[in-house]
Amino acid sequence: ANIEQAKDVILAVIGKITDTGHMVLTFNGETVADIPLAPLADEAPEYERPYVSQAEYKAWAKVPSLGDVPESRDLGADLVTLMASPDIASRRWIWEQYDNKVGGDTVQAPGGDAAVVRVHGSAKALAIATDCTPRYCYADPYEGFQKLYFDTVVYDPTTMRFVAELAGTDKIVLGTDQPFTIGEDHPVEFLDSCKFDASARAAIGGETAKRLFGINAFIAWLGYGLSQLINIFDLVPAKPPTEPVLLNLFMQPEAGLAGAIGRVFNSHGYFTTWSNLLVAITLTVLYQHPTVRSATREWLRNSALLMITMTFVLYNILLAPYAKVESFNIITNLLTHYLTPIVTIAVWVVAGPRGRFNFAHTFSVFIVPIAYLVYTLGHGALASMYPYGFFDVLTYGYASVLTLMGGVIVGGYVVALIYYGAERLRSR
Repeated sequence: ANIEQAKDVILAVIGKITDTGHMVLTFNGETVADIPLAPLADEAPEYERPYVSQAEYKAWAKVPSLGDVPESRDLGADLVTLMASPDIASRRWIWEQYDNKVGGDTVQAPGGDAAVVRVHGSAKALAIATDCTPRYCYADPYEGFQKLYFDTVVYDPTTMRFVAELAGTDKIVLGTDQPFTIGEDHPVEFLDSCKFDASARAAIGGETAKRLFGINAFIAWLGYGLSQLINIFDLVPAKPPTEPVLLNLFMQPEAGLAGAIGRVFNSHGYFTTWSNLLVAITLTVLYQHPTVRSATREWLRNSALLMITMTFVLYNILLAPYAKVESFNIITNLLTHYLTPIVTIAVWVVAGPRGRFNFAHTFSVFIVPIAYLVYTLGHGALASMYPYGFFDVLTYGYASVLTLMGGVIVGGYVVALIYYGAERLRSR
């Protein structure tokens, strides 16, 4: 009703979802159709045709080994035969008979490596290409279909390489003059081809994204790891803490290896350490399993993205103008406060994964940052050690520090909304 009034449109309820398992259609109060849905979904019959193993298939196909193929006795005649083959000869006479400008959405006309057609009224386009070597698929369906995928999707030198992530197949034609169907004549070709198709859609399409995830994870681990090496071997002496308030549970660590554990522990009181470590972990998981989805992984990925962005922004606004970075810390400062944040944001923009930053995440991504703030105040109250001067309640009092923390959360929420909005725009 609110939509009807606000937008001045006609609105009517035409149905409701039930748990009966039936689709019931009525007209003027009379039931005109009552269709059980199970036979169309969960209880639909499965059609299984006989098939054989790949070894049995090769024996049936009688594909000779390369050593059994006779050498050519007339290279000139073989060349003429090849040039006359439809696989090599020009297809121009076929596609030039059709008007490829209908609708005005042709971006790249036929004749290249792929035709590109704009989706009318949008900034998106479809790249369409066909390619196959049937005799390869006949000899070894799995390997032949693998070559088809890489030739068409991955190594095509122009358009298709930019749309690999969305590429797929529409029809499989293998080793015969007719569109392929499962049957006893070709018992395993289709099964092996589909086997590769299922794995290739994820593996080939996400290969670039996987590399980017790996690079991102490596940079984050490098910054975090070098920071901990500096702490372990005491390469850059730390400044002494302020005077204790209640009870200093975590005393200033001793110099050298004797204080290594204490320095490593204290280093994890910094938001920079938390954000870089979370980026390293989540991007490592994405690198290892780029296609696996789970609510927890998506939440941690988005939390890491927000936290590393806040690290970059807060450091440059509040700390960089006054920071006196020395010795080996110059390298770790560059990695943890600049390179890792910039690379993480860039990888998210380029590789995503898309469609995984929803509106609920604009709230849930603050669980870890708020946990950090609680830890900082609790640890500081006991140990009189605050990682950042602007969080030091001994100097500014709880009211000022809590106000600042609230402002940081509000600013962070603006960042989360920006990411959410960008996700919505990219997903259209």
